[in-house]
This record gives sequence, C-alpha cells and structure tokens, in this order.
Amino acid sequence: MQYIEQSFASVFEPKLLGIYERELHETIEEAVRLGFTQVVDVGAAEGYYAVGLALRLPKATVWAFEKNERARSLIRLIAERNNVSDRVHAMGLCRTEDLAAIMPDNEKTLVVCDAEGAEATLLNPQLIPGLRDSCLIVEVHTKTAPGVVEILRNRFSSTHHIRTIEQQARTELDYPYQSFPVTFFPRAYIENAVSEFRQPWQNWMIWFWMKPKYYGANGSGHCHHLHA
Repeated sequence: MQYIEQSFASVFEPKLLGIYERELHETIEEAVRLGFTQVVDVGAAEGYYAVGLALRLPKATVWAFEKNERARSLIRLIAERNNVSDRVHAMGLCRTEDLAAIMPDNEKTLVVCDAEGAEATLLNPQLIPGLRDSCLIVEVHTKTAPGVVEILRNRFSSTHHIRTIEQQARTELDYPYQSFPVTFFPRAYIENAVSEFRQPWQNWMIWFWMKPKYYGANGSGHCHHLHA
C-alpha cells in the first residue's frame, strides 16, 4: 500500500512499520481468505483498513464511514494513490439507517468497526438484519460504553461465533528492524512505536471477531439469510 504522510487520530509510525494493531493480523488474513464483496469500515480515520482491504479484496466495494471531513479527504487521497478510488467511498457519520441501507442480501459483507463506543447502539441486528449474515471485526470500547461486551454478546451469540482478541504487551524487542542504526534510536521512541501509545494502565484494548455460525470449519461460508 502506498501510504500518505500522516495519520488521523492514531499513531503514524506503526502503520509504516507494518505492526499497527498486530493482534488483528491473523484475523485480517482470515477475512481476506473469505473473499468478501463488500467492506463496511465504521470509524475509518484516514483509511488504513478501508484502502488496505480494497487492495487485498479486489472484488469488494468499500464504504468508509468517517465523521471528520479532514479524515475523509485523506481517505480519498490514499485511495487515489493506490488506484482504488472507484471502489472506496468516503462517507460521513454512520447512522443506523445508513448501515442498513448498504447491506443488501446479495453481498458477502465484512464490517470493521472502531466507533469509540457507538458500537453499543449501532451494531444491532434487530434494526439492521444484514448484520446477522455479516462477519464483524469490532474494537470494543469498554470505558466509553460500559456494558458493551455483554450487549454485543447478547445480540450476536445466537447467530455468530465470537472470539475475543486482547491487546498484547510489547517491548522494544518487538520493533521490526534490528539493524545497527536502530540501536541509536531513543528507547522511548521505539517503545511508543511498537505499543501504539496504548498503555495498559490507560486502556487495555479488546476486539471481537464475530463470524456467522453457518460458516464451515474451513472458514468458508455462504449467506443463508437467517433473517429471511
């Protein structure tokens, strides 16, 4: 991916180093193998996942919801640099009706959600039936949305397998380059780059990887339209 010179509301260096949210790398690879035809990225920031998934899923249309206008301009810029502007659509604030409108029955959909706590109200399969047939990667904000873990489990446990992914502790040894010049970098810079400034005592992050139960053991699946 040809990146831009800045990030929005997140640290820049880990994205260039290829270690941003490394806890999700295995899940992202699994999602890519599933071959989605539609990606919905809620809280897309400058488009790291939106554009990255457009590159990895060449048949997918990507809807990148981001309420900040400046961030949306960055989404368009990075999409243009990677020649996926025709498939990456920078949208505004994602409301329930917006999400429901772009989730037709005939699309195999992946939802990536980093909504700073709004996932507690937005991700509701009773209001958005298409969520029952979708795979979801959700950053769960337990501090800004108390009770969100139980809310999401109650809503999706009957239709989805839910796997919890936890933030991992990191040290300077996790820096991906160990060449001699790196030894001169300040230790604080190295540690912050690998930790993404996510300090465990401030906010230990978790994510949910939610996949419909009708998917086979090998991860493949076809929409059965459980809400029909």
